[in-house]
Amino acid sequence: MKSILEYILEKLNIIEPSIPIVEMATIDKTVKVSTNTYRIALHGPAVGDRPCPHFHIYLANDVYPYKRFNIEISLIDLLCHDELNIVAIQDKEKKINIKNKCSWAGYRKLHDRIEDWLEEPCTGLPGNFQNNLEALIWSYDNESNDGMSLLEYINGHGNKVLPKYENYGAPDKPCGGLCRC
Repeated sequence: MKSILEYILEKLNIIEPSIPIVEMATIDKTVKVSTNTYRIALHGPAVGDRPCPHFHIYLANDVYPYKRFNIEISLIDLLCHDELNIVAIQDKEKKINIKNKCSWAGYRKLHDRIEDWLEEPCTGLPGNFQNNLEALIWSYDNESNDGMSLLEYINGHGNKVLPKYENYGAPDKPCGGLCRC
């Protein structure tokens, strides 16, 4: 009997199983700002759309491929520099499509809401997480197709997690929780 992975690979005509199929994890679908509701999804670098782990902010009522509204935020900048940096933004309504040097100008309420959301208890995933940031970190470690934890990825690229984030994941582990030990 074939495993589900073997079946999917066969149906998609993928011969090399190391090719990632999907590396997106939805964390929450209920983030409200004014009259809009947003969906937060995590994406790793293995798929190739961005060179670093990041998370997306989509309109919750948009459909795939989620082109009406999409802000991508660097998870590395957040954990290593405590900054919510946009790496790409697409907003059809405002006719914006920027792939670098993005700004929060015009999106201050969303910025502030995401800052708050990161610290709020996670309700979008089952589990006992300190907050939504920890759920993002856990999801990266759990869903990553490259076999590296987020901490391993960060360290392997010459960065260091800020002390305030070192214990996210599983504080009882010797690594502070940001690895697969």
